[in-house]
Amino acid sequence: MLRLLETLRSSVADASGLTILLFAGVAATAAFGFVAGATPLVIRLARARGWVANPAADRWHTTPTALMGGIAIFVAFGVTVLLMVPVGEYLLIFAAALLMFVAGFADDRVGLKPVLKLLVQFVAAGLLVAAGWRLETGLGEVFSVGLTVFWVLGITNAVNLVDNMDGLSSGIAGIAAVSLAAMAMIAGAGALAVTAAAVTGAAGGFLLYNFKPAKVFMGDCGSLFLGFVLASLAVMIQAELGMRGLNAIGMMVLVLGVPIMDTTLVTVVRSLHNRPVSQGGRDHTSHRLVHAGLSEKQAVLLLYALAAVFAVLAPVFYASDIRLRVSLTIFTFLGAVIFAVQIGTLEVYEKSEHEPGGRRSWVAAALTFPRLLLGPAWKPALAIVADVLIVGGGFVLAHHLRFESALTASQERFLLVSLPVVVGVSIPVFAVFGFYRAVWRHAGSYDVARVVVAVSLAISGAFVGLGLVHGFGSVSRGVIVIAWMAIVLGVIFSRFGFRGLRSWLTAASVLGSPVVVYGAGEEGASTLRILRDEGKASNLRPVAVVDDAPGSRGRSLHGVPVMGGLDALPGLIRDAGVTELVLPTNHVGPEERDRIIRACRDVGLSCRTLSVDIRLAEPSDGSQELRD
Repeated sequence: MLRLLETLRSSVADASGLTILLFAGVAATAAFGFVAGATPLVIRLARARGWVANPAADRWHTTPTALMGGIAIFVAFGVTVLLMVPVGEYLLIFAAALLMFVAGFADDRVGLKPVLKLLVQFVAAGLLVAAGWRLETGLGEVFSVGLTVFWVLGITNAVNLVDNMDGLSSGIAGIAAVSLAAMAMIAGAGALAVTAAAVTGAAGGFLLYNFKPAKVFMGDCGSLFLGFVLASLAVMIQAELGMRGLNAIGMMVLVLGVPIMDTTLVTVVRSLHNRPVSQGGRDHTSHRLVHAGLSEKQAVLLLYALAAVFAVLAPVFYASDIRLRVSLTIFTFLGAVIFAVQIGTLEVYEKSEHEPGGRRSWVAAALTFPRLLLGPAWKPALAIVADVLIVGGGFVLAHHLRFESALTASQERFLLVSLPVVVGVSIPVFAVFGFYRAVWRHAGSYDVARVVVAVSLAISGAFVGLGLVHGFGSVSRGVIVIAWMAIVLGVIFSRFGFRGLRSWLTAASVLGSPVVVYGAGEEGASTLRILRDEGKASNLRPVAVVDDAPGSRGRSLHGVPVMGGLDALPGLIRDAGVTELVLPTNHVGPEERDRIIRACRDVGLSCRTLSVDIRLAEPSDGSQELRD
């Protein structure tokens, strides 16, 4: 038996190509099965021993839930790895993972002081470094070791912090582990691919019991363990890939983008509100999405989708050259900032929590410095910086999409020469078109056309200038067209991303009383916009549109389905719980209005009217003085 296991481990270590994929699949399946079978036993053990998480003011769950699910994750991972991976080569790392599990278990049971937990994490990170693994920065041994320790501590705690809603941490960890397994396969590191696959299987099996409504929580013994394993695997795999410096950091940040973004958001927002960063609370990304109106499942699934996008981008980032990596970083960072700012500005604290609590943190001071330095011009200045990055990143991306393979030396030289010209022409044109004076929060179709025209003029001007200086034959028309499309999309996304995300969150909201809107034409569209702009103030949530006009059924208006005519009301009351109908009166005559109201009364539905009138303003006291 032992000889058979040694043969299996050697085969895993020496595997390549599809063989690694086969072994990884076996590891993921085995770990999934182990967890799926062991978790019910852990649940019974936890309830028998009183290992239960009770609801608390700073916690999200509302019912007592079994703890220590991390035991099943740890055992399943450990058994799978011991069977398939040559443990001797990674003994210190597995010992460090065991240490993190024990520390998490102790914290779940008796509660460890933050300083002690941090000390244990330092020791675990030190064992990883002692085993010879670190982030190669090219800036000296001390800096590389320090950055490695910082990375391990940061990711370990980020995964722990993201364990704040049913199924979130286990799902995010599983998705990140899939990306790490893929990267390990690219590197030909069979043992690391199998280890990452074991994490995927263990997290997926646990998710069967942890997704809402959760029957068990993993606890710190699970989240700290998973966080450390993921952080260590990222360090080890980037070393196997031969990546260094910012390239390695960029790849690893993409793999674990969601935990990093959540931890950064919480740190920044709490610092701005003078709240302790280490204090628990309901202000994480998932909580904010629910506060915005999503259900818990919708919030978790949205974060799964973001994690999957990051996970896919990581191998793309690795396969790209340095300039394309810069472009990908710009657009990914832009999207993450738009998402984080929109979510971070939601009001989730009680008024009493906004009161200052002593000196401002250095994070708050750093974030408010641009406003203090530039005054009212800080927003236009940041917009200019963003546009410089968008135009530059779009132009570089266009070259790589046009020529696909690595650029020739002459193409690289022309790119470096032409890039400042394209940026230098674009920013003044954008300024002339009022990009840095407009209020984009309420931008519409006119502003989209303005962006298209401005970018078209800027790219055309750059093309003419480069053609006159270098000859029109040296300027690729394909690059110009692709750059135009990329920059248009980038500028529109940067301006409309906030509004689009806000509108999507409002449309997906489950808050408010479900209502149906009458009218599938312009009047109905205006009513939907007004109800959504009012948000929580109106306490009304449009779920359907009805219209007696022929051919209206089956259409969609601002994402709200048109269900047919007034004869659809009984079904909407029964299936969607509709309580009221909102009738825009500006476009409905008296007879039509009376007919609709009678139809609502016949089915027991309340009917509200909505009108927008423009009238001459009169003084409230009726005095003639103000009229004159």
